[in-house]
Amino acid sequence: MLAGGVISSSIIITLIILIYFYFNDQFSTITTYSTIIGAVANLFLVLATWGYLGEVRKQVNIMAADGVSGKMRENNEYLLDMMTKLVAPLYFSKNDEMLFGKTSKLYRTHDYDPSSKEYFNFWTPIEINMHLASPSLFLALEKYLDVKNAYWDALYEHANMHNVFAETPEGSEMNQKFDDARSALSLEINIAYKDLKSKLRPPDPSSRF
Repeated sequence: MLAGGVISSSIIITLIILIYFYFNDQFSTITTYSTIIGAVANLFLVLATWGYLGEVRKQVNIMAADGVSGKMRENNEYLLDMMTKLVAPLYFSKNDEMLFGKTSKLYRTHDYDPSSKEYFNFWTPIEINMHLASPSLFLALEKYLDVKNAYWDALYEHANMHNVFAETPEGSEMNQKFDDARSALSLEINIAYKDLKSKLRPPDPSSRF
């Protein structure tokens, strides 16, 4: 808009100068020719500048569009990683007692045990990819793992006997903390899965028409 105003002003000024010299019969002097040539040259300069600014504006718009497109691609890749590497595995396994329950830590330390391998094959990638989680899911997951580790440490002192441990005041409190942490994690997993599923859903083809 500013450049357009400058061009309009330059054209008007040039016309005023020409009209002034015409009606005052001053076209014959050297000064007149110099003034006219200067005004016309100034007009061409303004026009050239306007053309240059137009090209610059086009390039800026193209770069801005490319930047937005790149950010969208990066965001979609991030959401896809979060779903495939973290949220989906948690969502489809959260009711698995062997993976999410209170079984003994000692039971899971034997690499030759198929169940033990399944446990570590599940949880090791989850812990590696925790950084992909939303803040609320990350906190819920971190708390669950902390409470589970604390439960295992306390259970070990009671010969890994859940029933015996549960009858103690400490065991009762630890059980409640574990159940609360697991419920909170399950809730956050459900929220994250529903949100990502909605964001990653392909567009409806019918909406194009």
